[in-house]
Amino acid sequence: MSISSDKFRSKRADPSLDKEVLLCVAFRLEDQASQLVSRLRPNSEERLPIDDFLDELIARVSAPKAHAKALEFFARCFGSPHAWIRYEMGNLFHDIRRIAFHESSKRKSAAEKAQVLMSDGILLSSYLQEFLKEHTAPRMYAYMKNSPFGDEELWHFLCCLEERLHKIDEGVRILAAEARSRLDEMSPAQGGRPPQTWKRYFVGGMAHAWRMLTGARPRPNPQGLFTTFVDCAWSSAEELPDVSWDQAIRDLAKCTTVYEELNKAFYGRPKTKAVA
Repeated sequence: MSISSDKFRSKRADPSLDKEVLLCVAFRLEDQASQLVSRLRPNSEERLPIDDFLDELIARVSAPKAHAKALEFFARCFGSPHAWIRYEMGNLFHDIRRIAFHESSKRKSAAEKAQVLMSDGILLSSYLQEFLKEHTAPRMYAYMKNSPFGDEELWHFLCCLEERLHKIDEGVRILAAEARSRLDEMSPAQGGRPPQTWKRYFVGGMAHAWRMLTGARPRPNPQGLFTTFVDCAWSSAEELPDVSWDQAIRDLAKCTTVYEELNKAFYGRPKTKAVA
């Protein structure tokens, strides 16, 4: 028996790198906290996508498949494998809610502010350059005569103003360039935007559950059965945005490291090793 990845996997484009989606994940997880507890309660009778996946995994006769000793352990300690996986998922969603809020706040105070500073600097510089082009000291002097200033005093003031505006424009352009360089520093070495820790943590947590369930490490294959496992877990919480896990799963080793380090920071203890 085979499990079809397309049966569970979303075909929408991956919006998960957008700031709005990051905040959406955090706030929707917050709003759904009580609902998630109810939906993922071990004794809940509501069928979830993860239940269907687990049933088919247990029915498999070839690897990857659920390990008999693991199933016995989950039945003895949690009542059933389904109750165990709901317990694991409940903890994961609780943790990534904390991480998503932290990431959104951190980006707003760092990368987002650098982006705004760079954009505002470029805009202000363009305004200054346009002003200086149209309103040079000689031009302003020509139509500002007979002002309360004396002619000599007016000329001195306009020349000083033009000089200062040129210096301000130079400073603003330097500041915008510095903000741009800071944005480059915040990006990963291979380019693109900074990696999302909550995604890595979720994939790392599901990899831990996979090892507990099958006794084997998942393969970093975006088209493999483990990706379907992650998709089913994510879609078991309703109204969350569609997310592609391909890049995170390709970097599965890093996801595992992020999960282990943060989990230890959250709970101060190492995770249980696979039963098998």
